[in-house]
Amino acid sequence: MESPKTWASAQEIADLRLPGIPTSKMGVLMRAKKEKWVRRIRHSKGRGHEFPLIMVLPNAPAPEITQELRSDLRGRLELLKVRTREAQALVARLEMILRKKVR
Repeated sequence: MESPKTWASAQEIADLRLPGIPTSKMGVLMRAKKEKWVRRIRHSKGRGHEFPLIMVLPNAPAPEITQELRSDLRGRLELLKVRTREAQALVARLEMILRKKVR
């Protein structure tokens, strides 16, 4: 038995014609960028990205979030935490440099 599809391209999402979701590829891409949807590089045909269907199915039950998606989201969250710590350290260092008197 084939597992349900959990990721879709912008065109596939547009083709679903879901209420409140743009019906053009460009519209979906613009919405995804504006709302900062999770995405991954599509490895099948063509290039571009695909998005988890959970992003466009707000009423989907929690079990629709697959283990693969959970793992991907956890990894992205950890990366954001690391980048946030690095950014905070950089800001602290820059503040320290700016506090020093110019000779």
